[in-house]
Amino acid sequence: MEQQEFVRCISDYGMISELVRIYSYQQILEAAAVFLKMEPGVLERYPMSGCGQGMQNGVYRSVLEDLINNIEHFDRVFSYLSDEESRMVFYDLVAYRIVPMPCFLEEACDVGKSLDADIEEGITFVKIGIEEAAISALLGLKRRIREDFPGLAVCTHHIMSDMWEVPRLIDEIHPGYRFFIRHYHPSRNQETVI
Repeated sequence: MEQQEFVRCISDYGMISELVRIYSYQQILEAAAVFLKMEPGVLERYPMSGCGQGMQNGVYRSVLEDLINNIEHFDRVFSYLSDEESRMVFYDLVAYRIVPMPCFLEEACDVGKSLDADIEEGITFVKIGIEEAAISALLGLKRRIREDFPGLAVCTHHIMSDMWEVPRLIDEIHPGYRFFIRHYHPSRNQETVI
């Protein structure tokens, strides 16, 4: 894939969706590696932000493969988004899966776009079941967690390192939480909640 074509394909969500449907994992990896000026093998093992260092499900390869294998689900979520700001945040988070540059996460986590900014009243309970975004959601709720000390139910089965990263982050935001873990799917690694 030509570099100009790759840059065009990562310019908006619709083009990203088309990119992962047309090109193979290897073609996307190689184009992203050229774009980032990295060796493909190094990029493939690159630890993605929010994922534990060295965890296989937290490296570029597994994150990109997840996007490729589940693009129809990503498309469905994108189609449900009601406003331009939500679509831009979603685009930034998906673009980061292809080109792991901090600028995408910074754009997605702009303070004005946090959940804290949208919630004015106190809260008593929060359930977080967002595919691979529990850490981002908790960061977006820092003020509410500090001020309201709500009950939290956070799905941790999407990224293995969330099993320890989520409790660690919650404790950093507001020490004093007690942690319990439950698993609600008897035959698959799904529905694990802290």
